[in-house]
Amino acid sequence: MDWQQARPIVLATLRWCQVLADNGRGLPSADDAEHSALLRRLLAGKEPLADPPPLADRYPWYALVDAGSDTATDVWDAGDGHLVIRQSRWKIIDQGQGWWRVQWRGEGPVYRVEPLPQDTRGGTATATKPTWKLRREAS
Repeated sequence: MDWQQARPIVLATLRWCQVLADNGRGLPSADDAEHSALLRRLLAGKEPLADPPPLADRYPWYALVDAGSDTATDVWDAGDGHLVIRQSRWKIIDQGQGWWRVQWRGEGPVYRVEPLPQDTRGGTATATKPTWKLRREAS
């Protein structure tokens, strides 16, 4: 590998270390590099977000932030003013019949969560988890 091939890797790694340092983290380990969604994002040529993204199944949910929408099957009302989406708690801002407006940790963009229509063409009733659509609302 020559310098031209290594350069983007080196620059992404330096940027990753800087973001970690800016957020009070020390020098990362090789294990940190192996498991870092942020480092993978930087290596893909994307910029870090201004604020940490919401989590989905304990990992950064970059797809939701980047696209503005995504789907989830693991959604339930915790009954305490929070909606649990893919194992993470979101603050409920508003709700109606079968839909919610939520914010990650009560901050940042507002997302609308509503069920996607179920495909009933199969002819037999099966117990399937509903699929929910999350869509960022205009600010």
